[in-house]
Amino acid sequence: MGTFQQARAQETKLPGITVEGGGGGSKKKAQSAPASKQAAKPAPAPASVPATPAVATTPSEAMYQTPAAVSAVGQSEIQTFGQGGDIENVLRSIPGVSTVDSTNNPGIAINIRGFEGSGRVNMSIDGVRQNFRFTGHDAQGFVYVDPLLLAGIDIQRGAVSTAGGAGALAGSADMRTLDVDDILKPERDYGSLSSVTWGSNGVGFSEMGSGAIRSGAISVVGAIGKHDQDDYDNGNGQRVPFTDQDLLSGLAKVHVQLDRDQRLSFGTVLYNNDFAANGYNQSVRSDIYTANYSYRPDNNLIDFRANFYGSKLTMQYLSPAAGLSPKASARRVAT
Repeated sequence: MGTFQQARAQETKLPGITVEGGGGGSKKKAQSAPASKQAAKPAPAPASVPATPAVATTPSEAMYQTPAAVSAVGQSEIQTFGQGGDIENVLRSIPGVSTVDSTNNPGIAINIRGFEGSGRVNMSIDGVRQNFRFTGHDAQGFVYVDPLLLAGIDIQRGAVSTAGGAGALAGSADMRTLDVDDILKPERDYGSLSSVTWGSNGVGFSEMGSGAIRSGAISVVGAIGKHDQDDYDNGNGQRVPFTDQDLLSGLAKVHVQLDRDQRLSFGTVLYNNDFAANGYNQSVRSDIYTANYSYRPDNNLIDFRANFYGSKLTMQYLSPAAGLSPKASARRVAT
């Protein structure tokens, strides 16, 4: 049986090479390069590149990183599609989302993939569930919020089981109101945001004023909005009755950064609107109060949040609208 020997690499020193010219005379002996007495020095390690600091992701950008059927709109979309305070056009610009168009009731009824009302779509304001609904020849429930105070809308389509969508068959919709970062520019400690718009054919004036300030660990924001709308004329020049409203709303929020990892927040959103619907002069008052605590240390396993809130909505049927006979429903109160 033949014997196989393992080939091994060896360091071989080559002999000198004699080079002779064709003219016959001189001889030059090339010297071999001397072997290096010192081992080659290892290449220096590349300088470490500092880690890029984490950048806060805005709600509009977060939807692209969420593996779910979610959509988010911000101030840009609201200003583009919601001119004149019509938030329903903003919602209809979102895929799979529509609204029930009620010319009398200023509330918003959101439709997701053909489902709406009766708990099929969970609607909330700043994460606070809005469960007020009634049965009639209209949507089975509305959410009442001033479009001038909105900072964005988050939509999740399909059945969900999270806190904002528990029990919802078609999805959830959360309307985010103005906060400190929506008013202050980067690296600014105080600022204001205001708007005044006017529209013909009964749209009237809409005014909003807000301000925010940040001092040390405390930041405060406040806003107030007013909207007067009259009856409008249709394409035939006929006045459409019971399409007016008188809306007054406001909000206030306080944030306290207890330390690097803990934050405490308090807020309130108030809404008061007088309008005519279902043949009656009505009044809707909505009061929302929130308290939030968060603890987010430098630990991927800990992200604790506690939310406490109270919400009360009262609808009053004051009197029959002009030109209608009194009915038994006058002075009815629904909460």
